[in-house]
Amino acid sequence: MVEDVSYTYQPPCSPVIINQGDLDYLADQQVPLISDSKKRKGPNLMNRIVVSPYHQPVLICFIVLFCISLLSFGPYFASDSTSALEMFIRNALHIDGAQFGLLGSVSLFSGVPFVLIGGYITDRLGNRYSVVIFGLLFTMGAAITALGATISSFWVMLAGGFVFGLGSQASYVVRNNICIEWFESTKFFGLAMGLSLTVPRLGTISVFSSMVPIANWTHHYVYGLWLASLLCIVSFCAGLAWILLDVAAKRKFFGKLAPSHHLTAMEVDGAARLGEKKGFLNRLGIAHPRNFSWGYWLCLIISVSIYAGLSPFLSLTGEYIAEKFKISVEVANWCLSLIDLTSLILTPLLGFVVDFTGKRGWLIFVGNLIGICGYLILGFTDFSPIYGAVIVGIHFALVPAALWPTLPLLTDRAFSGFAFALVCAAIATSLIGCNPLVGYLGDHYGLQAITIYSSGCAAFSALVTLAWCLLDLMSATPFLNRRGQT
Repeated sequence: MVEDVSYTYQPPCSPVIINQGDLDYLADQQVPLISDSKKRKGPNLMNRIVVSPYHQPVLICFIVLFCISLLSFGPYFASDSTSALEMFIRNALHIDGAQFGLLGSVSLFSGVPFVLIGGYITDRLGNRYSVVIFGLLFTMGAAITALGATISSFWVMLAGGFVFGLGSQASYVVRNNICIEWFESTKFFGLAMGLSLTVPRLGTISVFSSMVPIANWTHHYVYGLWLASLLCIVSFCAGLAWILLDVAAKRKFFGKLAPSHHLTAMEVDGAARLGEKKGFLNRLGIAHPRNFSWGYWLCLIISVSIYAGLSPFLSLTGEYIAEKFKISVEVANWCLSLIDLTSLILTPLLGFVVDFTGKRGWLIFVGNLIGICGYLILGFTDFSPIYGAVIVGIHFALVPAALWPTLPLLTDRAFSGFAFALVCAAIATSLIGCNPLVGYLGDHYGLQAITIYSSGCAAFSALVTLAWCLLDLMSATPFLNRRGQT
């Protein structure tokens, strides 16, 4: 009887979106939604069922979106707080550049390996438990860092940064997973993903504009670190608020089902993980590489290519831009900040464009072409660096706005947390080698070499995207550029 149910088109590896009417139909046909997977024969229906959204008013959905976006605001702010206070910390603790570099990177050393563990925890325990675990970790880490600054202890600050990295990186995976759970089947999934990326970026922008004035006003830098700790507490509270809303929404949605077919909140969270699990990795709940489609691996390559070209460009080219255009380093850094500011404004709007057109693959391709133009304008023309920075900002807004909503379509929901974690870990790992490479290019060959490198990364990403679009068109079930297939 299950095969007679008519569902809308779903791309490969995506969940079947089941609504209240479908649940009522299955209940009338006496189809057991939860059963013992060891005794179950035939295809596992629950392995691909996600109940989303929970038929809530639009206002409630946007409150949820605000909560999950705010979940990452505090960690984003705190992760850059020490960098913004570099001179104050070095003078107060009497440490050299190498020690300060260790203090700034210790969160990455702990966060990059743990983000994979965090993805595993998210898939096994669900989003609610993950919010609590990772929220406690990044909140405690920020507080320990501020405490170390208060008592002028470099090693306590280092320990705080280590603990902070354990929770902050993994919390980004949970944020994306929650956004998928609530908004994947809606018509504004791209807009939701764009907003969830925009609000945390406000933390990155605001930390560099607020930390030094706070330190000057209070005559001590430690108050800025305690502010970062306070914002992490606010982010953790926002995560707890989302848990309450999620519990209430699921209880409301499933309250009208017949008792024999009632799904508890825990069963819904774990529904996508039911079914036969063959092999050592699957028995552990870890995604085997064959669980991911070829489209997922292309998406990972595109993500790494984009951020490998953009992140070093943002962090290391201020001095070289100042030298080329005969401006001060402060003005050059301000021009570079326009990249973040442009992406901050345009990402939600371009997310809406992605929802409206559905042309995810072609938008990623166009975004990469725009990035190539922006890099080359900065490196090989005498136009004001403002123009090139704004164009690169459009690239930084369009590509993520189209790329991140595509990723959930390419993975089994049972492993969505690990899938996001693997992409984040790959990006962070690539930066370990790309940052020194860009620094070497700048020191020996100048800004033009850096722009060639960054535009080359965007060109490679564009070629992979073009191949992906063509392969998708030739497939039996094309979905990459079809409207409404989120």
